[in-house]
Amino acid sequence: MRQWTSVADGWDEAVAEARSIVVSFFGSAGDDARSADELYAAYVGFGENPFIVYEGTGTPTASGGTTTASGGTPTASGGTPTASGGTHDFSAWAYARQICDEIEARRKQSNRGQPE
Repeated sequence: MRQWTSVADGWDEAVAEARSIVVSFFGSAGDDARSADELYAAYVGFGENPFIVYEGTGTPTASGGTTTASGGTPTASGGTPTASGGTHDFSAWAYARQICDEIEARRKQSNRGQPE
């Protein structure tokens, strides 16, 4: 079930809102002993999957999994064209993967030099 969460004033704000939804899943996962792969599997199985939807008429919006941004027409891949012809894309799963890898890297860094 999708849930509306917010209206954004532009792409950057829409992405920030979507990222905050992903980040909120991990909470204190930095203290978690699970590997990056285990954390990611937990997110994919149980976390929200926010995505950005472009409504070509103007107002950026977000819903429990949907954030919309203004400016252009959605492409077939779901990206939003920019004035320069590029596209904007946001993938909650790719962002979650990045967070999991960072958590594991920080954990490994903090464990260096400690007796096993």
